[in-house]
Amino acid sequence: KAVSLEPTAPAYNNLAICYGEEGNFAKAAEFSEKAVALSPNDHKLAASLAWAYGWLRDPRETDVYRRAAQ
Repeated sequence: KAVSLEPTAPAYNNLAICYGEEGNFAKAAEFSEKAVALSPNDHKLAASLAWAYGWLRDPRETDVYRRAAQ
C-alpha cells in the first residue's frame, strides 16, 4: 500500500526483497527494476536487481553489475 501512496526506490526495493525471500524472483526483478528506475545511481539497488536476474538466469545480470561498478 505504501508504494501506491508514494512510490519510492526504497519502498520498491523492500517489496523486491520480500518477493525474493518468498522465491518469487520474477516479481523481485519487477520491483527491483522500478527501484533502479527511480534511483539509477544507487549501487545497492542495482545489486538487488542483479541478484534477482541471477536467480532467473537472465543475461541482463552481467550488464547490471557492470553499470553498478562504474
